[in-house]
Amino acid sequence: MSESSWTYEERYVRCGKANCRKCRLGAGHGPYWYGYRHEGRRMYQKYFGKHHPQGEDAAQRWRAYSRHRDAGPARREPAAPPQGRWSRPKRMDYDSACRIFGVNGLPRGWKPEGTYRKLMDRWHPDHGGSHEAAVAINLAYTFIKAWLRA
Repeated sequence: MSESSWTYEERYVRCGKANCRKCRLGAGHGPYWYGYRHEGRRMYQKYFGKHHPQGEDAAQRWRAYSRHRDAGPARREPAAPPQGRWSRPKRMDYDSACRIFGVNGLPRGWKPEGTYRKLMDRWHPDHGGSHEAAVAINLAYTFIKAWLRA
């Protein structure tokens, strides 16, 4: 297999020793170059050493790309606080949990797992929902489970 089929990544490695100063105070040992390639359904990893296998120019291009990639999206104004169904108090209470789950009360034998799954399928950020909604649903679910256990 040719060297061009590898995807390269520069990594710092932690040795795991309790008294290692580099690992305790910094990013770890390195940087070291690793390569990855896919062959069928398998992924192979290979250690290439301290120097990029295709030379210093390739290493500089990779570092510039990774700085750009890790910078994240441009800063923007903070979003307005959530309102309506997903607004939540600093501490979850009975009324807020019921409002988020869309119920008028919590009967003692009710199982919230099905409703929780439906809400998360609809409102999870990976499914097009918002982070605030997922946080509110998780807090309400935790509150409801504790309430029903009591």
